[in-house]
Amino acid sequence: MNLLQLISFILNNPELSNVRIGRLCRASSRTVCRYRRRVAQATAVEPLSELDLSDEQRLRRRLNQPRYTPPTKTAIDWVETEKMLSQPNVTLRDAWENYRASQPRPHLSCSRFRRKVRARLGRTETRWTRKPEVDLSSGNSPL
Repeated sequence: MNLLQLISFILNNPELSNVRIGRLCRASSRTVCRYRRRVAQATAVEPLSELDLSDEQRLRRRLNQPRYTPPTKTAIDWVETEKMLSQPNVTLRDAWENYRASQPRPHLSCSRFRRKVRARLGRTETRWTRKPEVDLSSGNSPL
């Protein structure tokens, strides 16, 4: 698809349908419709100059908005996480809650945090869990 040709058809032949322009420019009618809207929005702010119509890269920059990039997640403080997990009776959930409380948004989900910790620390066990408290004075042994 030649963008300059497409825009010139849109500007010089407004009576042509999107399908007709699409066939002439070898583009889909949805693409023609999208560029028709973008040209209308761009010319409402400032008319397209001859310079814009002669340079395809400049025209692309003017008509195409940059893509949305989501914010990056807050990095894990590995020293703090390792120190916390080395303490007795601390679970991965406790470490994640500590990470979430100490870091601004956006933070990692609990499952993503667990996967990253397991990959980084090389742990093969599936969970860090609290050991059940056993009351040996009652005489009921779990063994």
